[in-house]
Amino acid sequence: MGCSYTLGEGLPPDATYAAVMNNIDTNIHSYNYGMTGWGPHQSVQLFEKLNRINADVIQEDSGICVYTYIDGHLTRVYGGIRYLDWGSDSPELEFDKDGNMISHQRNSLEYRILRKLGSSAVGRYFRLDYPKTFPTSFY
Repeated sequence: MGCSYTLGEGLPPDATYAAVMNNIDTNIHSYNYGMTGWGPHQSVQLFEKLNRINADVIQEDSGICVYTYIDGHLTRVYGGIRYLDWGSDSPELEFDKDGNMISHQRNSLEYRILRKLGSSAVGRYFRLDYPKTFPTSFY
């Protein structure tokens, strides 16, 4: 599981992480659940809301899940103008007070303003970010 790195965006199918694992050992059954632009909070949907990872798809009784993490994934969770500029197609995920998952596409006025600001020369010059810029030590 992970983002476009896990998916293998731009690679031939036999060069993806899942394909390489399958080629190492024929007893390994790898499944590729990388999604372009998604962060860890959105990957949860593959199990919960989208029900894409279930017993109908994965026949094995047990196994492990490997999440491919990059530093940008926290920006995807907490937001950020740079992520909003290129990650606009990925769904936003929230939980209500009862713990129910709510998924929606970003289409609010706030999102549209932030996206324009992030792609502007002024935004780049002043290194504006939203909700804030985190120092490297945060990650």
